[in-house]
Amino acid sequence: MNCLVFAIRTVPDIEGGRRLYGLEGIADEDVVTAMSTLRYQQTDGHSDRLPHQLQRIAAIAVLERCQDGLGCRVLEAAETGEAALIRALLMRIEPHPVPLVSWGGRAFALPVLSYRALLHGLGMTGVVDRGDDDRGGAPGRTRLQARYLDLQAALAVGYPAAEAPLGQLARLLGLPAGSGLDDAALWRQFRAGELAAMHGDCLTEVLNVYLIYLRYEHLHGRLDAGTVDREHARLRDWLAQAGGDHAREYLAHWRR
Repeated sequence: MNCLVFAIRTVPDIEGGRRLYGLEGIADEDVVTAMSTLRYQQTDGHSDRLPHQLQRIAAIAVLERCQDGLGCRVLEAAETGEAALIRALLMRIEPHPVPLVSWGGRAFALPVLSYRALLHGLGMTGVVDRGDDDRGGAPGRTRLQARYLDLQAALAVGYPAAEAPLGQLARLLGLPAGSGLDDAALWRQFRAGELAAMHGDCLTEVLNVYLIYLRYEHLHGRLDAGTVDREHARLRDWLAQAGGDHAREYLAHWRR
């Protein structure tokens, strides 16, 4: 029962916005406002969420389940910089051919990682292949490796309209659903150096995705009920030993 689950949190790429829209000399807050307003106009009022190439990765949560046990942690750009943050994730992914799992990653996390790795001159050989695309198209196109599972898309059996929000599914399963902070709130907290909520949400996401992944594997006959129970016990033990407010809160909520 080996896998690697990951989730990212992003903030606006202010320097990229300055270069792209000629906003040099403007305060950060005003740059973000201008970027969001332009995005709103570009989408005819449908969304002010910035495009993938203007999202900067601020934190990555990783849950690793391997023969040696289970561990979960948040990697943050505030300590090492974005390039080192992405490199730390890729170093965990590339040497170990275990299933790579995320929630909605095909539409968001992976494209963001791809653009940011491109910006920093990093490789993504552990995540993407060169070859025929998934639809039998022209050879040489980039495609996701077979090891990657977008759990949100998999549960919706290929129908985007049927994809469920992670928070709602977590509540249905009796799991913590996170704070539900929107992009603007995350940005304000990041600017203020208040990273606890961002880290807590990121950790909650990978813990929930892992628990749903266990159910998904059981659903498809790859894990029996006894194995799922043992993995639950292993995760409870890890949370109890990990310490920290978030681990305690998650464990208490899950037990209820």
